[in-house]
Amino acid sequence: MESRSFDDMLKAAGFEMWTVAGEVYKVPLTLAVYTRAQEPCFLFDLEGSLTSHQFYARTPPDALVLLN
Repeated sequence: MESRSFDDMLKAAGFEMWTVAGEVYKVPLTLAVYTRAQEPCFLFDLEGSLTSHQFYARTPPDALVLLN
């Protein structure tokens, strides 16, 4: 079985990079946001030195509810 990268899986699901925060400022947490036309429209990828979390949201305000 062929192993696919995270980026390959995102492309196969129709997601494209929307924005990234954290890399430029050297903070210990990076937030990458991907988007696509069909729902869920957003994928949020949080990565830190000790953790990595991904979650989907229909709209950006939905993601804010998930983070609380």
